[in-house]
Amino acid sequence: MELKPNSFVPPGANVDTQEKANVLATVPGTEEEFAKEVQRVNSEFPAAYSLYFGKNKCSCGLAC
Repeated sequence: MELKPNSFVPPGANVDTQEKANVLATVPGTEEEFAKEVQRVNSEFPAAYSLYFGKNKCSCGLAC
């Protein structure tokens, strides 16, 4: 399923059909900064996972 740009999925919501996705409201102004911060943090996950869970480990225990 696809979400429209700026769709707001409330905490705990279960959006498991396209019909539910289609009727989501847009992000409220009060949540916009929070949403941007969540996106920023989520974009850092792949690098952090690679650092801790990558295949090549150096003597310090972190992935190289």
